[in-house]
Amino acid sequence: MNNEYTEFVKAIELSAVNLVESHEKVFFTPSDAQLDKVKIDTEHAYNKDDPINQDSTLLNNHKYKFTFSVDDKPYFVAEYIVFIAFTIKDKETVERLLKIEEIKQMFINKQIDRLVWSYLRGIVMDAFNKHSLRPIPLPLLC
Repeated sequence: MNNEYTEFVKAIELSAVNLVESHEKVFFTPSDAQLDKVKIDTEHAYNKDDPINQDSTLLNNHKYKFTFSVDDKPYFVAEYIVFIAFTIKDKETVERLLKIEEIKQMFINKQIDRLVWSYLRGIVMDAFNKHSLRPIPLPLLC
């Protein structure tokens, strides 16, 4: 499986990562003492048909929702839809390997998340600043 996944990744090339939608909401401003107890809940969703193979490009739209809470009370929620596109270098290989559900899921849940995560970390930090909240960085992915 690893060899096939490596073959798949070599058959594509990242061409775009774009924020296409963003929504943020502040419910309250926590005290400095409360910020030591921040809990971050993350939700991730995508279209069941992703990635979509269209004209030598793999298209993906992923939705991420981050809820920052203290004492089980959400104080900041941020939702983003991110568009990710890959140029297909070897169409036959990509089409063949995307039929393998394990490769498709590994690509969606590991590769795309790792590509987008640092981008999202910056967006979330900017959102905290924009809303005059003390920034809380997203954790590193394991």
